[in-house]
Amino acid sequence: MSKIRILNGKVSSSADFALTHGTTDVVTIAAGSIGVGTTSTGNTITLKNTGDFGTATYISGITGDGFRIDDGGVNGTSLEIDNITVRNTLRTHIFQKDVVKATNGILYVSDSGVISGSRDATHISFRDDKSATFSVSDELWYKDANSDTGTIQSTQFTIANVTASVDGVTEYGVTVTSGLLSYVQTGGTAARTSGGVVVIDASSTNSPYIDVVNTGLTNVRMGNLAGITSPTLGGLTGYGI
Repeated sequence: MSKIRILNGKVSSSADFALTHGTTDVVTIAAGSIGVGTTSTGNTITLKNTGDFGTATYISGITGDGFRIDDGGVNGTSLEIDNITVRNTLRTHIFQKDVVKATNGILYVSDSGVISGSRDATHISFRDDKSATFSVSDELWYKDANSDTGTIQSTQFTIANVTASVDGVTEYGVTVTSGLLSYVQTGGTAARTSGGVVVIDASSTNSPYIDVVNTGLTNVRMGNLAGITSPTLGGLTGYGI
């Protein structure tokens, strides 16, 4: 049973006392300072080591709620909150900015290249500083809206040969398998679709899901399983792997 223990042996407006549970001090008040989970009252409010302080509704993450101050011991102390206003100086040894991005359609996680240009129907160049290095037989896909008409244009091609890099640009000889190489625009991005890629889809029919694809075949799907027909289980529904 909880009890109030009087430390100074008397009760007054300035008396020190502690609220205990069993033999553990829960709250200590001394000279206008409060210790939570500790008898130390070195600060106006002092939390015990590896303690935390926050709202009952706290949920972590970018879509979370509430706030928390947490002493993680050897992992350091953290604060998670929605907004901070600094009137004067913000000092930090390490500053990390997390950016949340949203995209329509399908996101391919794969090697990609930023297009520098195309001199004819069988050659395309990529910027070395913003592009992966492609090999012969790699298959790539460019798809974007025409900057003048807004029409969606798609071009698929296979790397046929590679030339040396000149002035930060590498040119590749290619074989176009779909569309036209004239569709590609300087500054656009082409993504490798052969080999292993990860596809994240939240827009198409039967989405959302994440696919692990290898050589054009889906090996693993996580998310909405609708649209998959299993040779042993038949048509799948619901969410899973």
